[in-house]
Amino acid sequence: MEKELEFIPERNVVIWGAMMKVHLKFSNEFKVFELFSEMRSSGFELDPFTFENLIRACGNVSAGKEGRACHGFCVKRNFIDYSMRLKASLVDMYIKCGLAVKLFIEIPEKDVVLWTVMVAGCAKNGKSLESIWLVQQIFEDFATPNSVKLFGILFALIDAYSTKLGLERNVISW
Repeated sequence: MEKELEFIPERNVVIWGAMMKVHLKFSNEFKVFELFSEMRSSGFELDPFTFENLIRACGNVSAGKEGRACHGFCVKRNFIDYSMRLKASLVDMYIKCGLAVKLFIEIPEKDVVLWTVMVAGCAKNGKSLESIWLVQQIFEDFATPNSVKLFGILFALIDAYSTKLGLERNVISW
């Protein structure tokens, strides 16, 4: 698809975003960074969608420093208030870079997507106890959990139980 997009003579923000999205889909994060650089040097106005892609790429390669810089830019431009998906991308990036809890706590209004990203992200990254704590918080904020939240809970519990068994049987040592 990228080859088709490269032949479009006049690119706009939507075309740049689509190109970045394609590269993210195929785990080519460094091409996303390259496209972002080209986009900036071509003088295009940056938007929340562009940063959503860029922040996802930063998270996928654990580029915390660059991700924090993108976050700062988004705050200065008031992009954070504009897009819940951008907030979710930031949380996902911070989880992958090991920096999530502080950001998550600072977000005043959390929706189901944001909670789910946080629970699943912690569970997938071996932070089972944090994931279980978050689930307890979810039940306080939302009356009924959905299947995604329940999957995150199950994943976290399995990971926590496996770790506990490993410690008890001296398979894992700290």
